[in-house]
Amino acid sequence: MAQIVTYPTGTPKDGDYLIGTSVPPVNSDENPKTRNFAISSVLGLASTSYIKTEKIIVSTAELKSLGGPAKILIDNPGPDKNIIQLYGVVFEVTGNAALNKLDFANDLEITSKSSAGVTPFKYVIPQAIANDSPGTFYIPSLTAGETEFGSKLVLTTSSAPTETGTAVTTMNIWITYRIFNIQD
Repeated sequence: MAQIVTYPTGTPKDGDYLIGTSVPPVNSDENPKTRNFAISSVLGLASTSYIKTEKIIVSTAELKSLGGPAKILIDNPGPDKNIIQLYGVVFEVTGNAALNKLDFANDLEITSKSSAGVTPFKYVIPQAIANDSPGTFYIPSLTAGETEFGSKLVLTTSSAPTETGTAVTTMNIWITYRIFNIQD
């Protein structure tokens, strides 16, 4: 059998396999077994509990309705003990032009949707940035606060924007986060 370092390297695909050891349950008489593991299965394990980055595009129609219902950015499915932990946000406005744009009267907030009496954590997008023309990226700072089990991450503002002309404004939001279960 050749030494593993003599095999050529490659870029893995979902359908490829890794060779590994399947470990038997503790206190069993079974021996470890050599098995093939699909790359897609290994990735599935990693994505269930580790840090993720997503790009979320908020459409013109969704932006026009802000001030009413919040736009859900990250859902929080699963058991009641799940929380979202954010590591960073990058924000970009696209499509705002002098004659065709949306103007926000107030700051935008990326925050956890929580019940009354909870002071949620938030990332504030200043009004001037939300109304900016395309071409710049904004990295807001976290304002510490609370969260609750099952809270979703949302985009909100206190009033709907004003439209000038026919707006084609969108917002790109890159969010790095993880959803994890707080065990008793």
